[in-house]
Amino acid sequence: MRITEQATGHDLVQLIPNGAAYLHKLQELLSPRRLQHSLEVLVAMEPLIPIYMLNPNQARTAALLHDVVKDFPDEELGQMAAQAGIRFKHPVETLGLYLHGPVGAWFIEEKLDIHDPLIKAAIHTHSYMRDHTEFHTPLNWSLRFADLLAEGRDWYEFKDRILPLVNTGNWQTAAAMTMGWVIELFQQVGNPIHPEWYVFLDESRRLTIS
Repeated sequence: MRITEQATGHDLVQLIPNGAAYLHKLQELLSPRRLQHSLEVLVAMEPLIPIYMLNPNQARTAALLHDVVKDFPDEELGQMAAQAGIRFKHPVETLGLYLHGPVGAWFIEEKLDIHDPLIKAAIHTHSYMRDHTEFHTPLNWSLRFADLLAEGRDWYEFKDRILPLVNTGNWQTAAAMTMGWVIELFQQVGNPIHPEWYVFLDESRRLTIS
């Protein structure tokens, strides 16, 4: 298939090895709205592949499957976390808001036979879980950027600010801006903020001057 600027999420799924099977699984697990978001993230990821010299299969697979368990109830996510051996340090880590990334990384290995450590790391960290050594990598941040820049997101002012940085490959500066903005957003809407997010915000800012 020839990729065009008008390529849809369904078009891009065809480029992923086993993509049709992954899409079928997502149709079983996700609400139509969540599935649409996953396809929009896949589309948003596509222009980042050449900018950050990403492996296309890794980038597309991570984008498509990043929210694979997002619609599971928190209690069920907690049970899967126990199966995966995920241990909690802070109470907020038991919330699906944070937990769906780490559990999703475990799920794709257990249920979809995906063992690629970079795909798992990107999915693991996109909702952030503490003490993950691969937090700051181009693929991981590209997934976060694509998640925020997806068409269905109405954060237009933020998108206008972040896009020039993302599109010129300045992911370290874009990462620092994203961390700060997400913390502000969570404060505004009343979502609990993981206390170590501030540590990662400082790390992101240090990367911009290193």
